[in-house]
Amino acid sequence: MRWIFLLAALTCAALMFAIDTPGWLALDILGVLVFATLAVFGFAAARIDDRARTDGAMLTATELAEIRARAANPLAGSPVAPASEDAVAGSIAALRARSEARRNR
Repeated sequence: MRWIFLLAALTCAALMFAIDTPGWLALDILGVLVFATLAVFGFAAARIDDRARTDGAMLTATELAEIRARAANPLAGSPVAPASEDAVAGSIAALRARSEARRNR
């Protein structure tokens, strides 16, 4: 169908050169715009459909539940404990002291 829309748009574009009256020319330009838009959307839909995954490649319900559980608690299986506020504050203070020492040189 997209090829028919493209052909209709090209036909309307070619007819623009043969039309003398402004009313028919406006209708012809509208036809070019409509048919060209339909052709573009048709080609885009075909490309998306070609690149879409098959139903067999989709995740199962159990895999989705596992991903959601990991997203809800990201540090549950992590061997590294999150940094405490005191450790973060100490690191920030050390960085500030270093930058002040560099400025004073």
